[in-house]
Amino acid sequence: MAITARRIHAYVDALEHGRSNGRRRRTCIALRGYFRFLQMRGVRLGNLLMAVPTIRRCRAAVKTQWLTSSDVKQLLHSIDRSTPTGKRDYAVVLCMAHLGMRVGDVARLSLDDIDWHEGTVRVANHKPDRPDCLPLPRRLGKALVDYLKKGRPASPRREIFLRHNHPRGAPVMSATLQGVMLNIWRRAGFGETFRGTHILRHSLATRMRQKGVDLKSIADVLGHQSIQTTALYAQVDLPALRAMAQPWPEVRS
Repeated sequence: MAITARRIHAYVDALEHGRSNGRRRRTCIALRGYFRFLQMRGVRLGNLLMAVPTIRRCRAAVKTQWLTSSDVKQLLHSIDRSTPTGKRDYAVVLCMAHLGMRVGDVARLSLDDIDWHEGTVRVANHKPDRPDCLPLPRRLGKALVDYLKKGRPASPRREIFLRHNHPRGAPVMSATLQGVMLNIWRRAGFGETFRGTHILRHSLATRMRQKGVDLKSIADVLGHQSIQTTALYAQVDLPALRAMAQPWPEVRS
């Protein structure tokens, strides 16, 4: 049986249509790879490679759960700041809650990234070669000073956040900070369902949007190149909108 463009489309269309079209996308990717392999072997395919359809991935918005300012306060109040690890964890949460930093960028944050004179902090945003410079919130600055003076283990390392157990003084890893956040989440009474550290990033964008901050400014804080990506983070407070919505007028027949 000869392979034709019509048969390729009929086969792909017959596959199950899911929300993300994952199976159809994987099939088309495999077909393109196979046809490219045949081309390398000298097989003439005509327009078959171009006939393979492109199945776009439907990118859904982030989950509707986000943290209000009161929720963030509850998280922070659950941290015991009298201990060295508590001082570290408090500053870590502030980095994510007030600057929207990713957990990996928090782990990489260096003493050289803080300009105390100018009151700024450099955030890599997963792009060490093009960091963003943001204002250092006063509350975060005080928390960092408290940790550096009274909690941080002695170490020649330039990373700010270090391990307090073995190996003591080594830079903390992203996985460790994720575990720290999970424990804080549970101590704060938010239940076993942990949404991950990104919920702090999402929540910051949502709160900024509700205060009237434009998407471009939010994108600058989060380090997004596309405002469409920022729009996925800045969610709409649906309960508040429902409360503001006016009832439909009665229609008389």
